[in-house]
Order: sequence, then C-alpha cells, then structure tokens
Amino acid sequence: MANRLVLFLDIHGHSCKKGFFLYCCEDSVSGLPWAMSRRSAFYSLGNTTYKIGKSKVNTGRAVVYNELGCIDSYTCEASFLGSEVGGAQSLHFNEASLRNVGAQIAESLSEYLLPGLIEPQTPGAWH
Repeated sequence: MANRLVLFLDIHGHSCKKGFFLYCCEDSVSGLPWAMSRRSAFYSLGNTTYKIGKSKVNTGRAVVYNELGCIDSYTCEASFLGSEVGGAQSLHFNEASLRNVGAQIAESLSEYLLPGLIEPQTPGAWH
C-alpha cells in the first residue's frame, strides 16, 4: 500500500476576523468543521469557507490540495482578538484560551480521523 497524505492543517494567527475557523478546499466534504463546532463554543462555522480564491493559490492548503490531491487540506485561523460566538464577544484570547483552542483542535482531529475512539462533547467553555 502506497503512503498517502491523509490530512494537512496549517495553523495561523488572524488579526481581522474574530474567533477561530477553517479555510477548506472546494471538494472538501469533511466532517472536521462539524467536529470542531462540537468541541468548541468559539469555533465559527459561519466564517468557515470552502473555496480557494485567486490570491490563495500559493497557500499551503491550496498547494497540498492541487499538487498532492489531498482534499482534507485546511488552514485554521485563530484570532488574536477573541471570539464572535460562545458568549465571550468582548474578551480577547489570552495564552490559556489559545491553549484550550489548541486542545480542542487536537480533539477534533482525533474525532474526525479516529471515529468512535473519542466521544463528541458539548462545546468547551472559555478558559
């Protein structure tokens, strides 16, 4: 069996949009955005997009998608400003809250890639 890339996730800080969200590829039918929305009250399904614009063709997710054919290729953006959702609209993310978001990303990846091993949970609260 040949080796293949199962998933690519490029994680960035974001200074404009609040919350954290994914940029996905056009062909993505992934459950990862849904897993993330179940894990975190601060994940924004509304800001998640499923396209690669002309200005994004050289991004990691676009190159991995186009060159390697990996449809599970994402950019995860986490705001420096805090969240638009989850009851913490007026609070900025701090180190502890960003660590919590990182843990929720890891749990979401596990839920998506290893279904049945980790139970879906109620979205996590602000820490």
